[in-house]
Amino acid sequence: MAEIEDPQLSQIARAIGRKLEELAGVAQMTTRQVAEAADVSAGIVSLWYRGKRMPRMENMVALAKLHGVDLGELYEYVPGMARTDAQMRVLRRMNKLPVAQQDKLADGLDALSLPKPTKS
Repeated sequence: MAEIEDPQLSQIARAIGRKLEELAGVAQMTTRQVAEAADVSAGIVSLWYRGKRMPRMENMVALAKLHGVDLGELYEYVPGMARTDAQMRVLRRMNKLPVAQQDKLADGLDALSLPKPTKS
């Protein structure tokens, strides 16, 4: 598996990883315990914590439930991250696509010349 190459996605993955690790620390859960609850390996959880991988939407839902937080809370502190219901639906649908199709969709959105999000 390759690391996240896009700088913006990498920043988001690191921010989410820090939040997930923080929540696990508050719950006094080990990486292995989080992995078992999310039905993934401890190595994958470690990659999430380090921002080397982005959890799939179903994992994010499981992690939000595990830590007793709203799914949006895992995204809310990420600058420019989606906050509306429509944006979250797009993220859920996009996350189900194979990576190659996600890249094509992202390229298509880039081609639309949408305004760049402002930094908070």
